[in-house]
Amino acid sequence: RIFTNADADNVYVLDNGSSRIVVFNKSGEYQAQYQAGILKGAKDFEVKEKDKIVYVLSGGKIYSIKLQ
Repeated sequence: RIFTNADADNVYVLDNGSSRIVVFNKSGEYQAQYQAGILKGAKDFEVKEKDKIVYVLSGGKIYSIKLQ
């Protein structure tokens, strides 16, 4: 899955195989990555850049990951 929108500064890519979310700016340059075991089974996610948080749907539950 890929997440971005008109208000977001970045593009977020869910990489289930590596249990991570990779962050790129809109020019395609690598910015960061966030790794967590819950990402392996993640079905969907949404990013709230203003709040510096990612919500992840995994195993029927919603988790949050703080952005730095």
